[in-house]
Amino acid sequence: MPEATHTLTQFEYPVLVVGAAKLANDLRAAFESPSTKAQLRRAVYVDHAPAESGESLANKIADCIDPRYQAVFLDATDPVLVDDRVLTITEIKKYCPATEIVVVIGKKTEGRLVELLQAGAWYFLQTPITEASLTTIMVRVVAVREADALVRTDGLTGLFNRAFFEDALRDTVARLRLDIGGQRTATAPPVSLLLADLDGLKEAYGDRHQEGEMFLREMGGVVRKRYRPTDVIARIGGDEFGALLVGMNYTLALMRAELLRKETLKIPLPEGIATRPTLSVGVVTYPSYFDDPQQLYWQARRALERAKAAGGNVVFGFDATGTPRPFVELGG
Repeated sequence: MPEATHTLTQFEYPVLVVGAAKLANDLRAAFESPSTKAQLRRAVYVDHAPAESGESLANKIADCIDPRYQAVFLDATDPVLVDDRVLTITEIKKYCPATEIVVVIGKKTEGRLVELLQAGAWYFLQTPITEASLTTIMVRVVAVREADALVRTDGLTGLFNRAFFEDALRDTVARLRLDIGGQRTATAPPVSLLLADLDGLKEAYGDRHQEGEMFLREMGGVVRKRYRPTDVIARIGGDEFGALLVGMNYTLALMRAELLRKETLKIPLPEGIATRPTLSVGVVTYPSYFDDPQQLYWQARRALERAKAAGGNVVFGFDATGTPRPFVELGG
């Protein structure tokens, strides 16, 4: 099954259709209809992962799934493949637990709808698809996603909050331990973790709280600009930020951290603020010198503490022996 085309950053509500081209085209047409647009008032993009007639998907879905999809529409109209679609739903939930799954059923498979819903699908569409039925589902999806965003987003910076960041880190570590048994392997995708803390923000702004909050907002924009939409970027404390970077190797993670440190020095300061806040950063990557992915957070914290102890305004990582070192000593 070919990979979907990942153009997700351009649209507010990207959805994925897994199935025949006709199904994808029908859904695109329904989303583009004036009545659907009028009720949703959101931009929706339909991405498509083609599946040939009679093709099994359970072992291939990981090639095209992405947690940024707001909903996945899964073709379950072939009665011969319903068992496979049940397994496919299980796989989607494993990789994207927050994504809504909509099964598309026909006359021949409506008798097995309960099995599909029990596997983890939350909604269903019957063919032929109507604009009214699609809109009803998407209105609910939008409402749930936006309510969820209020819970998982930091109100000041617009980044994820601490609770969401910790959940994402826990899920990533659990997946690593499940997939590779917690052992170092060259074939596992790298996972980098960055912890960053502003140096001297409170000292610089004192009781000028509103201007201090404005600096934090600017900092949130700098962090967002320097990382990918797939990265989990969060404000995890008053002056502290975190970044979970799945698929980014150690060298790139260090370089990104150094760019972030330098960009912090460019944030404009209001009149009367004589001391510039700076940024200390700790970076760690799995797999590296340690074999347990559960050490990700604590090793990043260790590197951050060494950066702070060194006077701040510096990025710290680790050398091949597991000793914390500044970026300039690691080839930077």
